Amino acid sequence: MYDISSIGTIGLTNLYAGTHYQVCGYAQNIYDNWSAGSVAYFSTTAQDTNATWSISASGPNATSVTADTVGDIVSYYQGVNPARNIALNVAYTAPTARRLQTTDHSYVFSGVLASDRAAATMTTASIAALPAAQATSVNTEVHSELGTTFTVGAYADGVYAPAQTTVSFTTTPTEESTTTSAITIGLASDNAGGEIACVVLNEQSQEDYANIAKYTPSAEQVYLGLDVNNSAAVSAMVIDASGATSITVSGLDKGNNYTAFCVATNGYLVWPAYSAVSAAAYFATDGTADTDDDDDDSALLVSSNLVAVCSMIAALIFN
Repeated sequence: MYDISSIGTIGLTNLYAGTHYQVCGYAQNIYDNWSAGSVAYFSTTAQDTNATWSISASGPNATSVTADTVGDIVSYYQGVNPARNIALNVAYTAPTARRLQTTDHSYVFSGVLASDRAAATMTTASIAALPAAQATSVNTEVHSELGTTFTVGAYADGVYAPAQTTVSFTTTPTEESTTTSAITIGLASDNAGGEIACVVLNEQSQEDYANIAKYTPSAEQVYLGLDVNNSAAVSAMVIDASGATSITVSGLDKGNNYTAFCVATNGYLVWPAYSAVSAAAYFATDGTADTDDDDDDSALLVSSNLVAVCSMIAALIFN
């Protein structure tokens, strides 16, 4: 709420990057009269990309230093919450016993600095690209953790990219089988680095889901386990796409009609890209739906009242 006499523009803050927004405005005068509403649409600038970092090390002995430990050191000098450094990993190469071959235990510690959707600056790349002094400090602390017998390589940063940017279903999602509480959907993605997600809904009829586009959830809503209104789906499941030929969504009620939607992701960390949403199945779970106990009680009450009325009438007739 703003005083019209003191403003020329209104700034909207705390918005997410790469997001479409609608803003509505009304004016009110001193007599409590309201103007007609004015609506405008806009989009915030594109989402920042993730960044990568890595540190190599080698020594004559194996080490128990974890990727989490190195990730905490890197996060400190990047000046970020350690939770932003994701996909922490340590790649280990064992020494060989052959003559003239290396006898060192080799490690590469790495991670991905996730972009911050709520901040336009600093960019993720600039945070990951440590100044020389901080990079040296990282090297020193990692060396201290590993021990003096280890040689630690320089801190390196880079641009993050998924193994495959595109994604689509190679096997269209279709119903394979149902039980009283679950459905199994056959499918396959062409992106082994991504995930597959399905939701099961029944807020609308199967006919409406099939014929009215506004009831189809977006790809991101399917991935997050939501319906088109951002309410929790009846049930949802997300699995790794690698090697997957089916997905089972459970937690359903027997003898009920449902609709399933599925989507595949390209594996991009934090903010993935998606395949088109596929209406995988219009199905009914096995068995007979349970009868509501309240309905049974109501029916029993009605029948009891009828018996009582009939008894009363009979008594009046015969008296």
